[in-house]
Amino acid sequence: MSVDLLNSIDFEKDSVTISFSSDEEILDTDESIDTFCKTLETIMNHHAFVIKLSENDYSKKDMEKIIMARDEQITESLDRMDILNATRDDVSKRILTQLNDLCTATLLLNAMASGLEKANLQLAWERSLLNIETKYLGTFLKGLRYIDNRIPDEGQSERLILKYYNFLWQIRKFMREHYGMSILNNLEKFPIKIDELDKEYYDLVASAINSIDISPRAVSMSRFYVQKKVPFFVGTERFYEVVLQLASVYATKYNRVTVYTKENISTSYSVQIAYVDATINLWDITSKIKVITNWKVSIGPRCLNKLGKILKVQTKINSKYGEYIELMNFLTKTGMNFLDLIDLQEFDFYELTPLYNFISKNSVSSIDVSRPQQ
Repeated sequence: MSVDLLNSIDFEKDSVTISFSSDEEILDTDESIDTFCKTLETIMNHHAFVIKLSENDYSKKDMEKIIMARDEQITESLDRMDILNATRDDVSKRILTQLNDLCTATLLLNAMASGLEKANLQLAWERSLLNIETKYLGTFLKGLRYIDNRIPDEGQSERLILKYYNFLWQIRKFMREHYGMSILNNLEKFPIKIDELDKEYYDLVASAINSIDISPRAVSMSRFYVQKKVPFFVGTERFYEVVLQLASVYATKYNRVTVYTKENISTSYSVQIAYVDATINLWDITSKIKVITNWKVSIGPRCLNKLGKILKVQTKINSKYGEYIELMNFLTKTGMNFLDLIDLQEFDFYELTPLYNFISKNSVSSIDVSRPQQ
């Protein structure tokens, strides 16, 4: 989508109608599909993010210096709110100018964690995508580069920082756990302005989650799509409120379920979950909430078979195939989607272990295609 199209959307409304012309319709003909694929290729080459990133190599020492310098400036900006009675938008404008360097340096450090002495930004961005716990770094950088040097309109800076707050929280956690560096210690000084009733509710939810056994359990057979995933913060801890929709049924409010978790659940595809009930008491009313104890990506085999049909590849995949299980494990661990996977340029498929190792050791020809789908 172009910048002009995004700017034309009124995000205060719940929905927007985008009109397409008849010549943009994809017909059920080889010619129409070929034209569509060529259009996709043109769009991909124009918007491919990784080819726009720097190929220069950076050292670990340089990145640590940058992180400490940007941390000092961000921390000072947050302190100014108390000292100078600065507004949230004023402070946000100062913080925004430091985020690109902070994110880039953390991204490069993450790439060097595998033993590299130096790394470039292209490699670092793709490596971040290979783990769901670091994928946020690639997402963060992409958002920052999209804004680039544009100056946000009045009031938009604080909205951006509210959106980036979760990324900053994760960077602080990453640097503390992997490098022993204490940064962004006063991040909680940035006022999120959560409603008092919501705050009371989320405090009770957090307390309930921390007081129960959330050791992993076997996931259920049901598949759910993630309709909404909203982080909330209690003290220095992060939790998620997740709205799930039963897959393979007509979507209504009656077959949705709200669950809570500390896990960063992937939203690209359907998931299977395990949960336990926890009890909270709000205004002397006892209620039960569902807390996720385990989850995994689980794309319906029928969906993959339909995709194969579109690509003119005959498949009869079911959920018991070893390749299917390894692919779901890979998507769960990384949080990637298929587009991310095929768009990798710095990594070859054979480097994506254990997915490649399993497939290379198990010939596809040995699969019994007569077994039914599940």
